[in-house]
Amino acid sequence: MSDDSENLGGSAASSRYREWLARARARPMRNWPWDVAAFLWGLAEGIFFFIAAEVLISYLALSNPVRALRAAGAALVGAVIGIAMLYLWAARDVFSAMTLLSALPGLGPEVMEAAENALMEHGLAAVPAGVLSATTGKAHAVFAAQMGIGLLPFLAVFAIIRLIKLLLAGCVSFCLGAMAQCFLSRRIVIALWALAWALIYWRIFWPAA
Repeated sequence: MSDDSENLGGSAASSRYREWLARARARPMRNWPWDVAAFLWGLAEGIFFFIAAEVLISYLALSNPVRALRAAGAALVGAVIGIAMLYLWAARDVFSAMTLLSALPGLGPEVMEAAENALMEHGLAAVPAGVLSATTGKAHAVFAAQMGIGLLPFLAVFAIIRLIKLLLAGCVSFCLGAMAQCFLSRRIVIALWALAWALIYWRIFWPAA
């Protein structure tokens, strides 16, 4: 009886894995709407949006790693353009740029002051830590423009760290999703994905809760 149960369990897991593989083989022509969405998300995130594009990339990676990789590239291009626009805006009118940032969740006075102090003390070397954060990359762009850190060096560091974050989010989601979907339904996996991101942003926006 136990052997039969194990066989049934293994068969179910194998069936789910085959379904997952089938979803991972989507036609390239179906990717472009996700590419556009990722680009726009990255662009908005670089200027004012406070939810990282890793949310979208990790969702796509659950079922289609190729689609997620393409979207990560599009999100990176959008993010670089967006952060460059924010940098240039701050160089021209820092007060309006600061007003925008102060209205965003997770960018309180303490965070802004820490970002400014880090750039004053370490210069360009402080940028990776800011980009790795979910919120302070924008603050670093504004202060970098005021402290004379060049746009191109700033963008180069920003792009490298941003790419690492996007790829890491996609890889982790892909690996965990591939394992989980062998044993759990897709709806449950997506629910767990949503719960994980909700907890992450809860800790970011309400750290003292």
